[in-house]
Amino acid sequence: MSLYNLNLYVHILAGTAALASFWTAAALRKGSGRHRSVGSVFLISMLAVAITGVGIGLAALGRGQTVFGSFLMYLVLIVITPCFLGWRAVRDKNDVKRYTGVAYHALAWGNLIAGGIMLVQGIRYEQLIIAAVSGVGLATGPLMLRFAWRPPTDRQWWLSRHFTFMLGAGLGAHVAFLNIGFSRMLPPELGPIAQRLSWFVPFVAFLIARWWLSRKYGPRPAAGTVTPTAHLGHGSA
Repeated sequence: MSLYNLNLYVHILAGTAALASFWTAAALRKGSGRHRSVGSVFLISMLAVAITGVGIGLAALGRGQTVFGSFLMYLVLIVITPCFLGWRAVRDKNDVKRYTGVAYHALAWGNLIAGGIMLVQGIRYEQLIIAAVSGVGLATGPLMLRFAWRPPTDRQWWLSRHFTFMLGAGLGAHVAFLNIGFSRMLPPELGPIAQRLSWFVPFVAFLIARWWLSRKYGPRPAAGTVTPTAHLGHGSA
């Protein structure tokens, strides 16, 4: 077995573990020990996906597939960013300045710059998907910087960021699976349709899930109601 094939198989296995652990963590009570444990499995799996994804991207670049290879590297960046931010939101929930430290700013500028490069490549080579996905980095970077420049005063700031970014990481995992993996297992006439839906359906699901979690765990105006902390305790990914 070649090193590339080994890397590819590890990538597939890690992606499968990420999908399974994402839904398992979603089904468990938020803040429970099992939720934290399974969430850790999800993050480790996503880290493996990112590392092996870099290997796949470098191999594509080595074959002269500049656009495809750079796009794969970009996908690694926009997937690992929410994983890191969702994890650190819990770790640094009592110190927003530490949360928005050097690594945070590096990711913010990296997303912004990489998104700009992808937009140029998408337009230059008439790759609509690449141009569209560039919007993730172009939006994420400025939003991260705005958060750092105008830090929140709410003590529960970490909570919404944690579940938003974990949902974002799950969104990326599902898009990759549906677009690259699942669509290739379908009959040729259904593959392109599945690829197009793979971008739309997970994003709609992300918006619905974020809305539901915000209503369930978000701040409540009425006095005496249960706070998000009571629901989640010391929850993590």
